[in-house]
Amino acid sequence: MVRLIATDLDGTLLNEYGVISEQNSEAIKKAQQRGIPVVVATGRSYVSAKKLVDAVGITCPIIGLNGSQTFTEEGVLTKSIPMHRDIYEKVIEMCEQQDIHFDIYTSKANYTKSEESAFETLLGFIKRSPHYNGQLDEARKIAERYIEFEEFKPVENRFTTISEDVNVFKVICFSSNDETLKHIRTQLQQIDDLIITASIKENLEFNSKDANKGAALAKFAAELQIPMEEVMAIGDNFNDVTMLQMAGRSVAMGNAEEEIKEMCHFVTKTNVEHGVAEAIEEMLAEVE
Repeated sequence: MVRLIATDLDGTLLNEYGVISEQNSEAIKKAQQRGIPVVVATGRSYVSAKKLVDAVGITCPIIGLNGSQTFTEEGVLTKSIPMHRDIYEKVIEMCEQQDIHFDIYTSKANYTKSEESAFETLLGFIKRSPHYNGQLDEARKIAERYIEFEEFKPVENRFTTISEDVNVFKVICFSSNDETLKHIRTQLQQIDDLIITASIKENLEFNSKDANKGAALAKFAAELQIPMEEVMAIGDNFNDVTMLQMAGRSVAMGNAEEEIKEMCHFVTKTNVEHGVAEAIEEMLAEVE
């Protein structure tokens, strides 16, 4: 029996255009009408996730930045797990040394190495995606919307931008060079109180080790007095692993990494084929 649904956004609930399809939104609303709460668990910031769900009329709690923050459906912050200053400074320094794009998510604002770098990095990723159909104008719109939704500000000087009273929750870096990402991971993975995950093959995401989707989802479920055995989690990549491992019903997207598919109880259709809707409909059909 499923009493709570948790879904990732990118590569899961969002389609190839970076939005929630009508099929997915209707399935979520159907579950909610049946009395099953739905929570979004994403690597994105709250402001970005909120804009995406609002666009299709979905109201739900949001676990953001890989479990670093949890917000109620009214937008009240109930959980916050920042990174230690000395740790995120090491991460940012490594990104600067490798001269790759990075973004920093803080309690003050979301910062990017530069808007131009952010745009070119995202556009490159979209064009290399298997779903890219050659429509450059559409790809540019997707990249621009992502930057707009995250409300990025450029980092002119990280030592003055991120002051002592600002909490950093997540750092993310991007590179199309596998060796560069491997080098960064190798150099930083031994640091205590740091967890390194990825949401696509071309990035690394850094959070406090206590900040992960699984722990945040378990705490949220406990507050609703719902055991994790009665939770369905849907995801596609390695920053979803903790919640997929803890959920009683884990569902991998058809476009998920093979390792993710192997660890899950079910595999649904791809994000382009409204896989979240199929997973929810199949679950609801079992209890009818």
